[in-house]
Amino acid sequence: MYPGRVTDRDVCLGWIHGGSIRAEFMESVLTLLDTTDLVGRYVTFSAGTHLAAARNAIAGMFLDGGPETWLWMVDTDIAFSPDVLIRLFTPCSGWHPGDVIRIGGCGAGCLLAHRGVLAAIRRDAGGAPCWFDEIRNGRCLYGEDLSFCLRAAAAGFPLHADTGAQAGHVKPVILGVTG
Repeated sequence: MYPGRVTDRDVCLGWIHGGSIRAEFMESVLTLLDTTDLVGRYVTFSAGTHLAAARNAIAGMFLDGGPETWLWMVDTDIAFSPDVLIRLFTPCSGWHPGDVIRIGGCGAGCLLAHRGVLAAIRRDAGGAPCWFDEIRNGRCLYGEDLSFCLRAAAAGFPLHADTGAQAGHVKPVILGVTG
């Protein structure tokens, strides 16, 4: 039994790649798959620098291709702890280190989204696959990740972050992961 409203094989893992995948990312995926039965399938999309289009393609494949309730999108330059997915389903409990908190926006390097959020954004856009299209507001241009957050909030969905989830960008060292 898992916290929140998730069952075995109810998560679709999606990732974007440029033709190769970091070993640290794949090791994180394989370790997670060895410790949980939450992931039912995966979708992947190859893209160069067109991150918004690639994220939109992943969201579309998720919505149109399977029964899973949750899309977990992880960038291939992210390494994460084996419990990160389970932690993302932990109910919001306040603001202390390790708790889940309500936020206004976040990056999309390790993002869990409910099917209902993606369906509502597509519905609000008249069926257009624009989940991650950049939003321009006057002179301000929001990147694909914050644009998704703005669309989710406009559709009536609150955003949350788990302050204890361990996921970090892989550079010459892994940034953001302790231990």
